[in-house]
Amino acid sequence: MNKQPIEIKASSEIINPKAEGGGQETFNWESSGHYFQVGETHYITYQEEWEGQKSQVRIKLNANKDLTIQRQFDQSKIIMPFSYQTPTLIYYPIFQDQALEFEGFLKTVDYEELASDWQALTIAYQLSQDDHVLGHYKIRLQYRPIMR
Repeated sequence: MNKQPIEIKASSEIINPKAEGGGQETFNWESSGHYFQVGETHYITYQEEWEGQKSQVRIKLNANKDLTIQRQFDQSKIIMPFSYQTPTLIYYPIFQDQALEFEGFLKTVDYEELASDWQALTIAYQLSQDDHVLGHYKIRLQYRPIMR
């Protein structure tokens, strides 16, 4: 396994169908991280900051488009496993021994090669609870190797 340092330009779009006016928010940020591959599984790791809280993020994608998004905060870890086009259960820890249960649905996973060594990974998914859609999410990571 050879971890390749990368620079990342990212955007995250959240649509909350229950919020006034559709509740759409878009966040853009830049970060650095690593890309590596183990067999047919690809990994991207980076640091993300949202509402003043930093988290380490790891995205794991295999050849079958099974995807895991893992966020590590100071005191908690959230692991969201998705199977392409198949509902999956996601447990979101709220206390040490309690978690909320969501249903995740991975709508799309797209990879593109862009100009000047840039590559892009776009992920779209939704989270539901008790047959009510909580939100639609789209993450777009544009990344390229950092030359040393």
